[in-house]
Amino acid sequence: MEEIRKLFGIEPGAKLGAEDQEKLRVYLWQREKQERLRTAQAMKAPTPIGRAMDGAITPSEHESPIEADLAYALSTKSMTAGRVKPQYGVGPYFVDLAFPEVKLAIECDGRRFHSDPADVARDQHRTQYLAKLGWRVLRFSGREIKQDVYGCVDAVTKLYEQLCTEQGVREPWEG
Repeated sequence: MEEIRKLFGIEPGAKLGAEDQEKLRVYLWQREKQERLRTAQAMKAPTPIGRAMDGAITPSEHESPIEADLAYALSTKSMTAGRVKPQYGVGPYFVDLAFPEVKLAIECDGRRFHSDPADVARDQHRTQYLAKLGWRVLRFSGREIKQDVYGCVDAVTKLYEQLCTEQGVREPWEG
């Protein structure tokens, strides 16, 4: 409990407001998800998330079809092929798609879980958390991905290349 207090800046004995309760609920849900993953990996169970962390990318390892579509499209570009990691754990969260070598997170926001004000607030908190850890976050709506997946890929590859340059990451496409 002390870890949770420190993480969220909650004073001992303080009452939690609705926003803090939501943050705590999301945090605990993500912790449980990570624990299930660790347990499955320990048992060598072939879970989708476990296989994703091993580097295999197939549609069954994504939480949504739009994630799978964007991951597939990214795999067709030489600059990003084989580098994107689906469901990548960062702190208490799993990033939809990540390029951990440059701390680039891609979030695919479908209408079902990202449309009401509470969802938007949760996404903003998540983005702020990742930014504090030095991650850059690109968000695409499901509509953007469905209507112009290669436009999304172009935005990702442009930022990926920029981050590689800024951080001095040398990649195979440079020869």
